[in-house]
Amino acid sequence: MSQLMTRANDDQAYVRNLLPDSVRRITAMFSTLRRGESILFGDSVMMPTRIHTDPISPSPASDDASFAKAWALAPVDLDMTTVLTAWRNQSAT
Repeated sequence: MSQLMTRANDDQAYVRNLLPDSVRRITAMFSTLRRGESILFGDSVMMPTRIHTDPISPSPASDDASFAKAWALAPVDLDMTTVLTAWRNQSAT
């Protein structure tokens, strides 16, 4: 879970660094945005505005991982010999 939080923090920091200093304080709202929400700002709007967009159709073939469902599944038996052999036979390109 901490790896996901780190990635989200890194993404937010990246976006924050792209913004001019005058609007960087707005990035504090990032963590409160729900799915489908965004902050609209720039020369074409009077003041930064929180907006909601409708989901697109068809939706992309990506989503947040459902860890609860994955952890509830029975463990998968892996052929570790095959996995290790494939891993060891890789070459750096």
